[in-house]
Amino acid sequence: MKIFVVVLRFAENRDLAIKYMSSHNDWITKGISEGKVLIVGGLESGNGGCIIARSSDRPSLDEFIQKDPFIENDIVSSEVIEFTPSLSSEGLNFLLN
Repeated sequence: MKIFVVVLRFAENRDLAIKYMSSHNDWITKGISEGKVLIVGGLESGNGGCIIARSSDRPSLDEFIQKDPFIENDIVSSEVIEFTPSLSSEGLNFLLN
């Protein structure tokens, strides 16, 4: 599995965030249950959010991201950074596989 940092930054339709927040949260919950989303939270700047995700490959992750209602409705744009973890705390050793 590959590990990714997904940064979601508010875009032109930021004002629609409240309208789509429930479906965005459902998308996150689905990603967690499927093992794609490991952790999620808001950016301290208030300009979006960040997801630590894992996927077998980048195209599969991109397909998942494109299904986010915030992406579909131009509420956020995404930046995906892939990295290869090499060291971790004991509780996160599963990410090294």
